[in-house]
Amino acid sequence: ELMMSRLPLIDTLSLSLSLLLLLIVLSLSASTAALDPAGAGWLTDPPPPPRVICPLGTYVGAHMVSGRQERKLYAFTGIPYASAPLGELRFANPVPYPKLTEEFHATKSSPECLQWDHLRMRGTVGQEDCLYLDIYTNTYPGLNSKKSPQPVVVFIHAGSWLAGGGAQDLFTPDYLIENDVVVVTVNHRLGALGFLSTQDEQGPGNYAMRDVIMALEWIRNNVWFFGGMNETVTVMGSGAGGTTAHLLMLSPLARGASIHYDDQSLLARAISHSGTAYTPHALSRDAKSQALQLAVLVGCPVEVSSRDMIMCLRTIKASVLVDNTPALFKWDEEPLPFGPVVDSWMGDQAFLPDEPHVLIHRGDVLQIPWLAGTNKDDGAFRVQDILKDS
Repeated sequence: ELMMSRLPLIDTLSLSLSLLLLLIVLSLSASTAALDPAGAGWLTDPPPPPRVICPLGTYVGAHMVSGRQERKLYAFTGIPYASAPLGELRFANPVPYPKLTEEFHATKSSPECLQWDHLRMRGTVGQEDCLYLDIYTNTYPGLNSKKSPQPVVVFIHAGSWLAGGGAQDLFTPDYLIENDVVVVTVNHRLGALGFLSTQDEQGPGNYAMRDVIMALEWIRNNVWFFGGMNETVTVMGSGAGGTTAHLLMLSPLARGASIHYDDQSLLARAISHSGTAYTPHALSRDAKSQALQLAVLVGCPVEVSSRDMIMCLRTIKASVLVDNTPALFKWDEEPLPFGPVVDSWMGDQAFLPDEPHVLIHRGDVLQIPWLAGTNKDDGAFRVQDILKDS
């Protein structure tokens, strides 16, 4: 059952906005329940590819057709928003992707981040170079269309911060695009690669959260050229993605200096499906202990400084770090070994300067509309073995 949460100083939502947000939620709930065989597909005999020119360069996309209304769509997929987090950039804040030196063919789906996929039982899959986003739209300025820029929905995937990806076939963009919404799906680092923390400045953690911040900065600066309104960005997530959407409202890095929405804010609305900052697993409570245990498992010294331990972990093959993650589970994949942390030691560069309930209690939260709810039967896969044996 959906509920609207009102935070202090939020203006009353108009009826039209409420209905729009409800339609978005209902559409995602339906799409996550099962794969839609009539989902969006690539045109077999497309016209010349769509081209978008923006300050970063030229992106060449592909034509698609929606499965619901058979409307023409434009897909720009596999767009890098940050440099590959390899070498010295592993366990470090993301670095913006440089300007293009030639046309970028944005026609391949974003690769999954390296992960231990407990959701689809695929083992270790993906790649470490994975900071990409996908954009789906039905208009852009280069079309000379009379359509006005459209609202933007940025979707952050589920997966317990261990698995998943923005390009998963579980989430098709048809419904939203057919209702004149630009859809952006985002990849961020997962597991130890996204969250390992020594709880100091040498290994601050929250790398995945900062990935999302950088993606939102990219979207704010460029989505207009893809037909979107950068001042009406709704961040929507499911599961861990829903928690991320809520945490963004609490982060000074996402809202700027003021708690009121302004031109520094990276999101204008948030929607959380089956996950908020109050979720029990929203934060990692023993992050340093988990980091030390993983270091021991892969042969890195722990009786050294945090800096030296992190330097060793950077030399370990990324897939080895992921392969050893299940050894940290106590039962199934619980408790989640890696996740966001309160990083107050980062000072004014902290993603989350205090506990969520403390920030919310004192009103230190971005004052924007927030819609929270639960997907029907969410989490049922965790008890399927019990149900089969009953």
